[in-house]
Amino acid sequence: MKEFYPSDCEMDHFNPAATCTADEILSPDLRARWAEEGILRISGVFKPPQVAALKASVMAEPGAAARRAGDRGLLARSRPVRALGVSDPALALARALAGAAARPVKATLFDKTEGANWTLPWHQDLTVALRQPADAPGFSRWSRKSGVTHAEAPLGVLKRMVALRIHLDDCDAGNGPLLVVPGSHRRGKLSAAARRELTAAPAARPCTAEAGDVLAMHPLLLHRSAPAEAPSHRRVIHLEYAAAALPAGLTWRYDPLAETGGRATHDAKPCE
Repeated sequence: MKEFYPSDCEMDHFNPAATCTADEILSPDLRARWAEEGILRISGVFKPPQVAALKASVMAEPGAAARRAGDRGLLARSRPVRALGVSDPALALARALAGAAARPVKATLFDKTEGANWTLPWHQDLTVALRQPADAPGFSRWSRKSGVTHAEAPLGVLKRMVALRIHLDDCDAGNGPLLVVPGSHRRGKLSAAARRELTAAPAARPCTAEAGDVLAMHPLLLHRSAPAEAPSHRRVIHLEYAAAALPAGLTWRYDPLAETGGRATHDAKPCE
């Protein structure tokens, strides 16, 4: 069962009877669309009780109210978010899209309210969080953000990543939804001129969602976030997964699967 909104991201219904294997989550048509567009909206992945529990846990984090515009480091601080990242269906969906070795490497809580009605220009997500800098091929533009080492990753790493945006609130057209240029990820890292070219055309698509939906996004997809016209809570857990192995000398700053010896957990079972 599908519903399509020409001015919105396509919505694909999650099968609650699935066993959360990659083939059962993504049909061949969905895999083809992911390769073509770099964006998928999957509805009903998380049920209302799970959404409520996640919402309560992230808002209970110390200082969450002050950081809600962009609360990073959740994989280090929040046990519920770590459990979410290493459990199905999130892990199975990430592995279906990025590869069988995908693991969660970063989690951020984004929110928009009247007091935090922020905006971001058109960009690609090119940087990754690492434990320490190293002289590694392809990694550049080293920086420190909130005390964490970041670097721009090479294409070989970025092409095997996916971000799962788990919506904890409804997000309509007036609440500052994500805007994307479908297919732009296929052009690799974009120059400023290429970004201007792509955003000058009327190709941008707003991605609305309902609480419990998951928006899967390729990191190379050109996207932006505009201020909300009618701001209210728009909480999203932005989980980043990576399947590529890092070169010698580099390790992920956040890697909860390393704590379990690389084994996924199955404490959360919304597929049953």
